[in-house]
Amino acid sequence: MYRAKIDGDIGVSKCPKVTEAGEAGFEMTEEFFVDNSGFGRDSESALTFKQFLNHVKKGRHYGIRMIGQFQVYIGEYKKI
Repeated sequence: MYRAKIDGDIGVSKCPKVTEAGEAGFEMTEEFFVDNSGFGRDSESALTFKQFLNHVKKGRHYGIRMIGQFQVYIGEYKKI
């Protein structure tokens, strides 16, 4: 998983795929539906990458749970 170093950390764009169940030692705190085509609009149900960055929190871990054709589900995790 990718650990955010600052709020809005753009490095989260390289977060790895994780299992749907997550990873051992981590608890999912939130899930985000994010456009991965680069053509999403602010008004659509999937967050644009820029909108998603507003939710990225320092110290939380991120991993892609599921990948679709134009969107991804990204889980936010905390260490337990």
